[in-house]
Amino acid sequence: MVLPAMASSAAESVEPPPKTLADLPKHIQPMSDKLTLVADFQNKKEGIVSMYLINATKAEAVVPTQDGNLYCKRTAQGNDGRWQRCDSHQYSDCGNSYISTSIPAGGFISWPQRCDSVAGAPRKIRFRLFQEAPFDLESNEGFGNVGDAEIQTCRYDAMAMRDGPFEDVAAVATGKVKGGQGASIDGLDDALWGLTRFSQERELFPVIKEVISNLAMSSDPAAALTHRYSSCLKILEKAMARSIRPEACFEYVTAQVQDAAFPWKNEALSWLIESFVWERNKLKPLIGSVLKKPGHPAMRAAVYGYAKVFTKPEAGVKLAAMSADVSYTPSDQQLARDAREELFKNPFLGIDFKWGEPIGNDGEPAPLAVATIMNISPQTITLPVADAGSLLVISLRKEQGVETLTPALPEVKAGKLELPPGGVVEFRNFKWWTRLDPATIQSEEYYLVSFQASSPGLWEVGAKPGRSSGLKGEKILNAIKREQNP
Repeated sequence: MVLPAMASSAAESVEPPPKTLADLPKHIQPMSDKLTLVADFQNKKEGIVSMYLINATKAEAVVPTQDGNLYCKRTAQGNDGRWQRCDSHQYSDCGNSYISTSIPAGGFISWPQRCDSVAGAPRKIRFRLFQEAPFDLESNEGFGNVGDAEIQTCRYDAMAMRDGPFEDVAAVATGKVKGGQGASIDGLDDALWGLTRFSQERELFPVIKEVISNLAMSSDPAAALTHRYSSCLKILEKAMARSIRPEACFEYVTAQVQDAAFPWKNEALSWLIESFVWERNKLKPLIGSVLKKPGHPAMRAAVYGYAKVFTKPEAGVKLAAMSADVSYTPSDQQLARDAREELFKNPFLGIDFKWGEPIGNDGEPAPLAVATIMNISPQTITLPVADAGSLLVISLRKEQGVETLTPALPEVKAGKLELPPGGVVEFRNFKWWTRLDPATIQSEEYYLVSFQASSPGLWEVGAKPGRSSGLKGEKILNAIKREQNP
């Protein structure tokens, strides 16, 4: 079903005036001061009827559509008197698909729509807009051919996951109904979205447990299923204290963190910290058990969640000790360093920069066109350096996460540098690689290059701009050699 395009004159490019109630066929009668959906059954031709959405109100109606189509579907009446949808639907994953069409006050739109299926028996049918109020309209009744298979397909499709009963949504979520049996190809994602509607359903917890168990046993890569596990956690979050005891949720997800074979331990611990931050006496030993095992899959959640469960001073001491403890993996140490820098962000300085044009061969480094360090505090600050260049620090991080901070300058001369509130120092056309020691750079390694502003004597953690650039060691070494041998 497609909304009609507004025709225009090729010569004048002028659209015709919108259709008014006076343009309706005489036998199509709108309801006074209401929105009305009408199917012209009496003029059905080759299984197609004309549909009319009529706005007899005094206000413009703005109707949501998908790819220009209204959510208008046939529904058929069964022997039990129930009306069931018999036109399937799949939602688009493109945000540009979802637009709206306007119907002026006293106007209407019309379009052709299928009434008869190729196969099937005559049934009493009507059309329905599966949309939010005030557009959740039903048409007049008529007859059309509908097959049983069409009704069965619609029972488990994407639209049904949004308005169908719990039993049907659960059947798709747990894999009892799969694509080809009515559910859409990506029916699990649709079903997980649908389960959020049943936060007070008593059987929700067993269903979520079964879904997670199925995910954990899947042959698909765990990383590809992370978003589905996260969806399950969101459902648990919504259902807590409604249909699921919080204690049961805590125990269930804690067991996942402690299960050596469970693939999403990091996501599980992160969710526990966010959802049960007040349960510090329970979370502290759980986080501690993760931190005792270098390389633990939940290390990121434990490191970044430490300050949420322990005090900030405790977190500062722990993270500093971890970053210097060689019994941890280099990645663990870097996590601790990054978490500590985020926890103790520099309140005095800010830094920003713009890249210039690369020098030399393709892929070689670009200088900083401009780098700016600013006093972001409300008071004048004094830094014990004679050269502002001493504040700019370069860091190289290997691809696997090992970071080495290079000296700011070969020699840092003591002095006194004052910056008023909002005061800045700038570096232009800065060839940062001239500060690097080539002996520390491996030609085959890939590095992330970033910059920070130090504030000696004021704050231990430097200010970072939050972005970096990736380069191969060989390219950095070429740039260094070019400067040494112009």
